[in-house]
Amino acid sequence: MIAQIGGATALVNEERGDYQQGLSLYRAIIDLGLPLEQRFWVTKARIGAGRCLLALDQDASTELNLARGDAEAMESGRLLDEIDALENPEEAAVEGS
Repeated sequence: MIAQIGGATALVNEERGDYQQGLSLYRAIIDLGLPLEQRFWVTKARIGAGRCLLALDQDASTELNLARGDAEAMESGRLLDEIDALENPEEAAVEGS
């Protein structure tokens, strides 16, 4: 539940353009979820952290690579699609047309 509430709060900050605060919240979810083996929520938080890093013009490859590994392990096409859209925004824009 903490991950859901924290993720929602992080997303609100992200939507408001407060990417640094969103990033901090996503990283807190990751730190909390890793020892509890909450793979889905950690992966979602890594994707959110990746979005914030990209918005801050920072390298997001580490977060997205870790998210991809977990998404593949969970066989989650939806999460993989989210990661692909962040890594290849040109392709996502063409597909969405």
